[in-house]
Amino acid sequence: VSPNNLSASMDMIKAAWKKVEPNAEFLGSFLDENIGRALRQEKVMTTIITSGAVIAIVLSCVGLFAIALLVVAQRTKEIGIRKVVGAGVSNIAYLLSKEFLKLVVIALLIAVPIAWLLTSKWLEGYAYRINLTPWYFVAAGLLAMLIAFATISLRTIKAAKANPIKSLRTE
Repeated sequence: VSPNNLSASMDMIKAAWKKVEPNAEFLGSFLDENIGRALRQEKVMTTIITSGAVIAIVLSCVGLFAIALLVVAQRTKEIGIRKVVGAGVSNIAYLLSKEFLKLVVIALLIAVPIAWLLTSKWLEGYAYRINLTPWYFVAAGLLAMLIAFATISLRTIKAAKANPIKSLRTE
């Protein structure tokens, strides 16, 4: 087999096959083609999972932002009183954000074991696979908390910077 001229090598192999087994169809193929066919389904699945994950993240951020708007609107008077008493922007943002971050932590505590189990089962199908370590899930959890905090902070910091007199006057 000459690596420089693979088609000629394949023709020689086909001819040799026809001499040995004239009634059988030759089904020869290259290893890279076989691997490509085997991994095509994985590529499609990766695209579907990635698209679904992006859509889920965007929808959850929109929902989280809407809930943050609602909570800030309900606690406008409390925010104004805290500002008058001397609370800083970071204190108020922390006060409003910590409730949401608790929910994210609870969601992670539920999701991580399930993700670990499903990923382990999926990886068992491969001869050469990565070893799952907790760092993958720690990184994903920190990223989820960062995205949630950034989404919530957009509204909570704006509310914390608002003039407290306006919020107290309307109540």
